[in-house]
Amino acid sequence: MTARTMTLPTLLTLALAVGATACNGSKDSGDDTAAPGLGDGGDGGGDGGGADQLESCEWDIGICFEFVNESDIAGWCADMQNEYGFDTTYSDGPCPSGDVGTCDNLTGGDFGSRTATAFFYSDWSNDPQDSCESAGGDFNG
Repeated sequence: MTARTMTLPTLLTLALAVGATACNGSKDSGDDTAAPGLGDGGDGGGDGGGADQLESCEWDIGICFEFVNESDIAGWCADMQNEYGFDTTYSDGPCPSGDVGTCDNLTGGDFGSRTATAFFYSDWSNDPQDSCESAGGDFNG
C-alpha cells in the first residue's frame, strides 16, 4: 500500500472530524484514569459516579490523539492506519508524556462527531501551533 503524505493541517482536520484526542501505543497498563476536568462520567445512564473512559491512538509520525468518553476508538485507530498508511497504536489509556504541545477541541472530518485532543511530539515535522490552528483547534504549548 502506498502511504499518502499528509500535512499537519490535514491530519488535524482528520482528527477533528473523528473526535480523537490522542493515541498511546506504549501504554498497556489498562490505566483508565481520566484527565482532570474532562467529561461528566458518562451519558446520563447509571449512577453518574463512573470514571471517564480515556483512550488514545498514537501515530508513528509524532502525534497522538486522545479521546474521553467516545465510542469505538480502537476501530477508528485501525481505520486511520488503513486509510492513511501510518502505523497507529491503540491504547485504553492516555497519550504518552513528553509532548511539545497539545491541540484541544478537534472535531469533524475523519473524527465524525467525536472530539479529540492532539498531542505533538518532537518528531512531528511541522509547526504544532500552525498545524493546530489550521485545523480549527486551540493550541497549548
